[in-house]
Amino acid sequence: MRILLFLIFSVFYLYAQPGERLAALVDSYKSGPELKQASWSLYAVNLGTNEVLLSLNPELKLAPASNLKVLTSAAAITYFGPEHRFSTIVGYSGRIADEILEGDLIILGGGDPTFCSERIPGSPGLKEILSRIKNQVDKEGIKYISGGITVDVSFFEDYVIPDYWPWIDIGNYYGAGVSALCVNENYYTLKFQPGKKEGDQVLILGTDPELRNTTIINEVRTGSAGSGDNAYIYFIPINNSLVVKGTVPAGEDGFSIKGNLANPAHFFAALVEKALFDAGIKTGKPFSVTDKRTDELTKILEFTSPPLIEIIKVINKKSNNLYTEQLLSLLAQKRGGRGGHKAGILGLYEFLRENKIFNDGISLYDGSGLSRNNCITTKTFAGVLGFMAKSPHFQLYFDSLPVAGDENDLGGFKKFGKGTPLERKLFVKSGLINGVRAFSGYLLNKKNEMIAFSFIANNFQGTSQKIDDIHKDLLMGLTD
Repeated sequence: MRILLFLIFSVFYLYAQPGERLAALVDSYKSGPELKQASWSLYAVNLGTNEVLLSLNPELKLAPASNLKVLTSAAAITYFGPEHRFSTIVGYSGRIADEILEGDLIILGGGDPTFCSERIPGSPGLKEILSRIKNQVDKEGIKYISGGITVDVSFFEDYVIPDYWPWIDIGNYYGAGVSALCVNENYYTLKFQPGKKEGDQVLILGTDPELRNTTIINEVRTGSAGSGDNAYIYFIPINNSLVVKGTVPAGEDGFSIKGNLANPAHFFAALVEKALFDAGIKTGKPFSVTDKRTDELTKILEFTSPPLIEIIKVINKKSNNLYTEQLLSLLAQKRGGRGGHKAGILGLYEFLRENKIFNDGISLYDGSGLSRNNCITTKTFAGVLGFMAKSPHFQLYFDSLPVAGDENDLGGFKKFGKGTPLERKLFVKSGLINGVRAFSGYLLNKKNEMIAFSFIANNFQGTSQKIDDIHKDLLMGLTD
């Protein structure tokens, strides 16, 4: 009987029109073991003709995972423009007299997510920035600071980790919170020496950069050879202790994971103080961090970020959560207020309303999609993609998305669709958290017509790879 049904379906699929074939595929998959008890939404529209090519539960509210970056990056490039740069300023209060700074050396954070990070070519790293600050202080003729090193973080609300982020995530690098002053993407590297066999104790060799005054409780054990990174860092934000649990693989000559730098502003202030001390420039007071705006500041140095579009490329191609959350908080500045996470979310709602993009019933708790509580629709994502297709910044936005089947692309789809009509014709942002798999982006069909699409599955059975295979079949169907 199964063979007969398969033959009937195959004959129908061979002779059916493209729309009928897609509908048949959807019907077969939604009743299959992976999706029959899942929440599944599909939406695809031809941007040239406005014809809806695929629609299944398009207004169903679902968790999008990192597909949410499609919206946040679109709002950022629309409001700021692709060439916008963010600044970090170094200056001082008071005056310089007889080689003494009668005041404080102040670092004014401006929300730049790339500060002290070398990820984007040409951006200075932590060591270079500390060296440039030290050299500039020396150039100003300062040999002693009567006050101290002050980091001003008033540009944002307090250091924030979004509500409803999972406990297992927030201690790790991809769960780093936003700050008016970032340092090396707000992460540090934790170095281990695994044992020789499974179950052996694991030694902690240290951190890079060094975490001062931090207690590390080590509960990590050696896993089986080749088991990979299964270690997680747990901590309470703005706290000086953390717990590391899980396993790292046996037989490795050293193994590292990345953790969330809990208080980047304090961390940077301490590093500047030490760099100056090592150069013979002492301070009269301990370093400090303030959220009160510095009214009078004599600027001596300014660091600027790469253009916004380079930041957006990292967001969409590498799915960087911190860069996304920083831009979300910076959106609040465009609404005339202080930079902040919740005000940034209001900015996303405003972006959708202003541009008449379907937004009924959506609820957002971050900009990156790490929260499982985010709810949005595939119809909304298709609307964002359609809006951006008419934007003067479209080509730059389009180019920020991962390219399927292009092994030279920075994104995670290098082998996806290789050797099929999807190769270099599919431009897609993915999303993956527990129980969520999502694809949104653009597809050029065989007539070179542009299609905007969004596919989201929640609470499916089986692996995310199986959902990818299902979504790939549908995308292949859309190329006809």
